[in-house]
Amino acid sequence: TVHGVIDRLVVTADEVFVVDYKSHRHAECGKLQAVAESYRPQLTWYVAGVRRIWPDHTVRALLLFTACTETVELAL
Repeated sequence: TVHGVIDRLVVTADEVFVVDYKSHRHAECGKLQAVAESYRPQLTWYVAGVRRIWPDHTVRALLLFTACTETVELAL
C-alpha cells in the first residue's frame, strides 16, 4: 500500500498533468533538474496510479518549484 497526495491534477481531452509543488527556497533557480530527480520515485507512483484511472491519456509529471516559479518535467 502506498499513500500520497497529488497536489494538482489537470485533465484535458487527451492528457493528464500530475503537478507536485516544492518550495525549496534555497534551490538554485535555473538548475533544478538535479533536485527534481530526487523526486522521481514519488512521481513514478503518482503517474502509475493516474494511468490506471485514465489509461487512454498521456500522463505527464511536473514539479513546480514555487520559490523559483519554475517547472521541471520528469519523463516517466
